[in-house]
Amino acid sequence: MNSFLIQCKVRKAELLQFLGITAVGYLIGLIVVFIVMNVAKENTCATAGTMLAVIAFAFIHLFGITLSFMGDFNMAISLGATRKSFVSGYVLFNLLEIAVLELEIVVFGVVEKFLLENAFPQAVMEIDLTNFFTWNYLSGVLVVFTAVEMFFGAVILRYGMKVLWILWAVWMIICLVPMNIAKNEKLSGELAKLGLFLGGKFTPQGIVALVIALTIVVAAITWNILRKQRVTA
Repeated sequence: MNSFLIQCKVRKAELLQFLGITAVGYLIGLIVVFIVMNVAKENTCATAGTMLAVIAFAFIHLFGITLSFMGDFNMAISLGATRKSFVSGYVLFNLLEIAVLELEIVVFGVVEKFLLENAFPQAVMEIDLTNFFTWNYLSGVLVVFTAVEMFFGAVILRYGMKVLWILWAVWMIICLVPMNIAKNEKLSGELAKLGLFLGGKFTPQGIVALVIALTIVVAAITWNILRKQRVTA
């Protein structure tokens, strides 16, 4: 608990920065969607502000925590903290931080949907991210994000900054590949068939169980790295 309180004190400014960046992304998206709706007179709309807030949160938090973890770990261990105490406190605060950011995004989404429905009642909500604001999705993001960030942070500690380029490549693949696939009608059609086939094989409960199992494996690998990790220069 003492380690968690230390994290709260040390990382308070970090949380405020993440909240601010997420809010900026939201406002940009909200302004853009209102301009488009007023100028183009579209019959459909989307929660673009919430979408940009989610993207800003995912990008900044993933890379921010992954990179800052290395310095925080080295400093804490150098000052005499045990690995177990530091990691447990860090993880607890990370869970709290993501939960607060999720709450911010949920509020943004509800407000944006209300504004769009009242400002443009004739428009059909084509993309509504508030449909994903359920305990299942939010708690899943909470746990999975923390596990992934700790894993990448531990791997960078062990193998150095060259791992960051691999992480960047993975991020770019995630961002660019779906867009290129969408442009290829034949390939997107085949992948849609594959998705329907796999969707019939996996139940929602099975998917949840798989995600939980993978998260536990990642967490175990992360701790195995960190419990042996020495302070790096």
